[in-house]
Amino acid sequence: LVIILITAGLVSLLFQKLKLSAIPAYLVAGALIGPGLFGVIATDEHVASISQLAIVLLMFGIGLHMDAGIIRNGFASIIGVGVVASVVITALVAAGAMLLGQPAPAAILIAAGISMSSTAAVMRLLQERRQLRDLHGRVAFGTLIVQDLYAIVALASVPILIGWAVATGAMPQPESDPTEATVLGMLPRMLLALAGVASIIVLGRLLLPRILHSAARGACSELVLIIGAAAALGSAALTASLGLSAELGAFLAGFLLATTPARHQLMGQLAPVRDLFIPVFFVSVGLGLDLGAVASMWWIVLFILLAVMAIKAFVIAGCAWSFGFSGPVSIMSGLALAQAGEFTLLTVSVGSARGLIGPDAVVVVTAVVALSLIVTPTMIQFAPKIAERFVRVP
Repeated sequence: LVIILITAGLVSLLFQKLKLSAIPAYLVAGALIGPGLFGVIATDEHVASISQLAIVLLMFGIGLHMDAGIIRNGFASIIGVGVVASVVITALVAAGAMLLGQPAPAAILIAAGISMSSTAAVMRLLQERRQLRDLHGRVAFGTLIVQDLYAIVALASVPILIGWAVATGAMPQPESDPTEATVLGMLPRMLLALAGVASIIVLGRLLLPRILHSAARGACSELVLIIGAAAALGSAALTASLGLSAELGAFLAGFLLATTPARHQLMGQLAPVRDLFIPVFFVSVGLGLDLGAVASMWWIVLFILLAVMAIKAFVIAGCAWSFGFSGPVSIMSGLALAQAGEFTLLTVSVGSARGLIGPDAVVVVTAVVALSLIVTPTMIQFAPKIAERFVRVP
């Protein structure tokens, strides 16, 4: 942790002198100290828990910021953009992956991961620029939430894709129970997950406001923070135990607390902790960059990077425009969400651990995620200027 923070701080200072964003600095810092270059940190296992905690705190904070009113206007259209764009991007990227030699089950899982943008990077950048409440910020946020839910669907489909790959001879029979690869076998887990989410919502609505109200009236100033953090981590742990993402549970806890008077106190107290741990997450992404392997296939990585970002930008912008949003709003939304993200890495890592995705594909996808995150701040910065050319587009 000391090595990560020192390296991240020094590289960030250099990037600040160059007037570049901090997120690319953290990724570069991870690549420098990772096994692909100097090898100071040989594995990211030691920082995995801190990285997960950072994303949980980030999603909890996003939930606290997002009261229902921020996306109420145009809610159905925003959700429609997220759903249609995710499906279309998955189909297009899967077709491209199959043309590059990936079996159909692996191509679909890779494509589903690629369709997900970076909630951590985009929300942080939009908050820094105070664009979260702008229309394109609401479109981006709603699309990200749909993508996070889409990630749950993608992870839940891994056993089915494995069964397909085994049936077609693309991979050997795994040691796990083959009944898990059927929809019927997964039905009890899906129902249990839905019941767990419903329980979090009901209990959160009934109990949390009362508990926090009592805590705020006491003399212990940190009691609200303790209860809020316990709600975030407890909800995250519950959804993770149900086979869903921990990030979803943390977001639900924050969203349920967004209507309580304690939201502002929680945001102020948790923000410094979150901001300290977020660099660790991005450095851990950089640790996964095998620079030697990337350099040996740089032209493939560059081609896939440009293709992925172009597909995502055009599809998301086109979907936003087709759902009634103006040309500038659609363009800024598409450019903001053109990158791959942390759920891409999670999806691909799960597929790799189950033997569905090969190591070469993992290297390429990791490089695409890191490089797309590096260029994302610049794309968001220049998005308004690009969108100005589409002011006359209705």
